[in-house]
Amino acid sequence: MTILGRLDKKQIKARAIDLLTSVGLQDRLSHLPSELSGGEQQRVTIARALSNEPDLLLLDEPTGDLDTRNTIEIMDLLLSVNLTHGTTCIMVTHNPDLECYADRILYVEDGRFKKQALNQYQSRLDFDHYMAYITTMQHLHPTAPKPTGNHEHKTEEEAATSLSDSTYASAASASSASHPVPSSSTPSSLSIPSSLPAETPSPSP
Repeated sequence: MTILGRLDKKQIKARAIDLLTSVGLQDRLSHLPSELSGGEQQRVTIARALSNEPDLLLLDEPTGDLDTRNTIEIMDLLLSVNLTHGTTCIMVTHNPDLECYADRILYVEDGRFKKQALNQYQSRLDFDHYMAYITTMQHLHPTAPKPTGNHEHKTEEEAATSLSDSTYASAASASSASHPVPSSSTPSSLSIPSSLPAETPSPSP
């Protein structure tokens, strides 16, 4: 990995330590990848992606293999990156419960953008409240799948069905660093029809 392309070895090491510290891994600097948890490995991935100070961060199911607690921790980290560094984050996910982290949500169906939703404020999920919400929903709908994380492996057919059912492209743009987020905020790198129907997402649990 080349960091910024203009640093010497000493500067590269210092930069790497700063990046790992920024994602909460200051106590894991000497650990091997096999000695890290899934959530910690995902944090390393995010730190590496930030090494060259990108204006745009593309995230493909960054929490797909994580449990609920690690999902929330990673999403909190990504929101901090967005708000603190002004980094535009575009994330694909099948988990609608994460919509509260984005300022704009685009819904994809059959390969096309179907509709969008705009959040005036970006917010975090509270772990305890969210677990209580999950427990309540499971009692009300015992046959419904768990709303967060991939807790079990799917067959290729099931994964393909899930993908065709609903895909969410959550966009947290750099403009969201100043609240409230303007409803006209649009990541400039996306070519999205302006005529998409808009709605306000349901409040996060």
